[in-house]
Amino acid sequence: NGVSVASWCRLATAEHDAHPWPSIGSYSAAVLRMPRDKGAFELALHAVCSVLPPHAPVWVVGANDEGIKSAPRLMSTVLHAVDTMDTRKHCRVSRGATPMAGTPIRGALSDWASVVNLAIGTEQTAHTVFPGVFAKGRLDPATALLLACIEPPKGGSAVLDYACGAGVIGGWLLRRDPTLTLTQLDADAIAAEAASINVKEAHTIVGASLHAVPAGIQYDCIVSNPPIHVGTSRDY
Repeated sequence: NGVSVASWCRLATAEHDAHPWPSIGSYSAAVLRMPRDKGAFELALHAVCSVLPPHAPVWVVGANDEGIKSAPRLMSTVLHAVDTMDTRKHCRVSRGATPMAGTPIRGALSDWASVVNLAIGTEQTAHTVFPGVFAKGRLDPATALLLACIEPPKGGSAVLDYACGAGVIGGWLLRRDPTLTLTQLDADAIAAEAASINVKEAHTIVGASLHAVPAGIQYDCIVSNPPIHVGTSRDY
């Protein structure tokens, strides 16, 4: 039927790569799966609006237990003519239209950056974060526990911070021993962007698993506070 589709995925999986922002193109509509995090949803709305022409339809889909009932209210802060189109099997579809040209849109990832001060023991350190990044810019209790207990790697060690988020763990280790060679890996392309800003000395990779690490590379130490949820379900 002549329709072409381009995908923007913030989270990498075994089936597809991830990117922090949708690519520029000649798009006429967008379909958005509602993220659970309110800030991530707002970012995603502005992101798709930034690559669409005025009055283009934006469809949002999600389940009731993912917060889709609140979607029209949040959509109305960015879109106009918002309406719920269908409801069935505990899911909803809402539709809105992109705003008129000239309406303020935060159309670049850098527009969403904020800086938070983390207290790690007696240390205060500034971190750049984005909406939807794990722990929402706070020091996660499990991360704090890990940092209080971890034995520092030997000088010169190759360290992998797996599921690195904004780079808290690896950055903390590197500040204590700059001789470490640090690699950061996360499935969230936006979290990886934050980690690359916060820990500029590290090599940062976007990938869904350890398979994203180039073949043949070995590490002396792997540190991680991995997420334990996929959507609303726990997955260890």
